[in-house]
Amino acid sequence: MRRLIFFGGAGFLLLFALSFAKPASAASSTMYTWTPSKLYKTASGAAYSKNVNSGTAVTVYSKSGKRYKVKAGGKTGYIYANNLTRSKVKKEDYFGSKIYKQAAVGPYVASVPAGKMMYIKMEATKNGMYLVHVIGTGYSGYVDKTHFIKPVVKYT
Repeated sequence: MRRLIFFGGAGFLLLFALSFAKPASAASSTMYTWTPSKLYKTASGAAYSKNVNSGTAVTVYSKSGKRYKVKAGGKTGYIYANNLTRSKVKKEDYFGSKIYKQAAVGPYVASVPAGKMMYIKMEATKNGMYLVHVIGTGYSGYVDKTHFIKPVVKYT
């Protein structure tokens, strides 16, 4: 919104435009970490300023290569794009099973006991498996969708 104010005097007219609108800035959106992530200081550097827990909402400003520029917990930095998801991350009660490295039965990351909570990266499955992160561990991988208790769903 612009407001024009005219001042006249001594045969000339001065025109002042006062602007009360904020300057244009990069559009921002909200994304969620589905796995613990490092908040890097630069888009290409290895140094990071802090860790961001899984399930954290972050404000995304732009994308630079494989990382998004984000604001998380009052700090601005960069997080790898594959550690973020656009939909609200869900955590569900779990029957217990193996977590596989790929969305096909093969080598597995770990066996997880029943009752552990997991963040699911997305609603859609790949080969009938969810991409998950086990809360409180470093385990991420694929789990068969039939291994979750339904309809118990808790949103972060």
